[in-house]
Amino acid sequence: MKACQKSVKVAKVVAGHAAVVSPGMNYQTASNLQVCSGSYDDALDNLNGARIAVKAQDKGTMNSMLSALVTDFSTCEDSFSEMNARSPQAAADKLLTKMASNCLALASLL
Repeated sequence: MKACQKSVKVAKVVAGHAAVVSPGMNYQTASNLQVCSGSYDDALDNLNGARIAVKAQDKGTMNSMLSALVTDFSTCEDSFSEMNARSPQAAADKLLTKMASNCLALASLL
């Protein structure tokens, strides 16, 4: 979960920076990157909630929080697919989704 959290923080910085700094970026792309940034905030909250649930030995909450990560990352991608555009965050979201799946698999062993 720590590795996932670190990767989410990096993806959030990249998305936020691209939304503000990239010259010539159209409004919709910048707006979608802000959606991604918000989704990454949600993912960080879910990871924190999962960590608390692990300490409390609350498997139901832990699984819910970790499952929500996949939704958080797909929300970013969905914002781009709705406008038939390629997401600049696609590689990061693919990696993050795999990391979330790994967290879920490991959590099932607890």
